[in-house]
Amino acid sequence: MLTMNKDSGRETPRRACARAVLRGTRGALCVEVLGYEFPDRFDGFDADWLVVRVECVHGSRWIRSEGPILLADELAAWSAWLITAANEDTTLAFTEPNLYFAWRKNAAKPVVDVEVLRESPEGNRRMPASFSVHSEDLVRFGHALARIARRYPVRSERTANGTVS
Repeated sequence: MLTMNKDSGRETPRRACARAVLRGTRGALCVEVLGYEFPDRFDGFDADWLVVRVECVHGSRWIRSEGPILLADELAAWSAWLITAANEDTTLAFTEPNLYFAWRKNAAKPVVDVEVLRESPEGNRRMPASFSVHSEDLVRFGHALARIARRYPVRSERTANGTVS
């Protein structure tokens, strides 16, 4: 499928969106990458911003946030952590505050803590959720995110502190 790029006026290929879902007891998290925010930029931070739709369901509550929520390297790092370190408690922070993710590996009941922020002109809405999941499901979610990360690789050269080189 081709779409017209507003910045350049040229047609550019548009990838189908890619999605990963984590389901747990009384909750679910869906992360869907819609594409790069700036598909024609290949330098600086702008090259790596991904337009992401995040949906979270917890019991009867539901929230969706969509926009440039993750950098490509954050998506890759998140997936790698989920695959390799699902046996450790951790909290993950991202550059944008729209998504918070934590894993508490408790022998009795492993729990995912998620918080999604939806920004809008009418006012921001934040929804925290905690739901239990099996560590195997967390790893599967990590593999799904890794497949997405391979479709949307880092396109700029940045140093470890986030500055553009």
